[in-house]
Amino acid sequence: MLQIASPAVTAGDKLVNNQARIDLLQLEQSRLAAEFAAGDQWDRDGFNTAYDWIRVNCHL
Repeated sequence: MLQIASPAVTAGDKLVNNQARIDLLQLEQSRLAAEFAAGDQWDRDGFNTAYDWIRVNCHL
């Protein structure tokens, strides 16, 4: 039986694919951070700003 050879996925292909996935995750993080900042959980947790809460709790 004749098999069609599938092209090998290169390290470069994986790098490009991973970066696209990382970009989407960073976009989601940005949207969630804006939503979080609009709320008051960070204040209830004793932080001065939402950004302080994110920095400490997300280890940034």
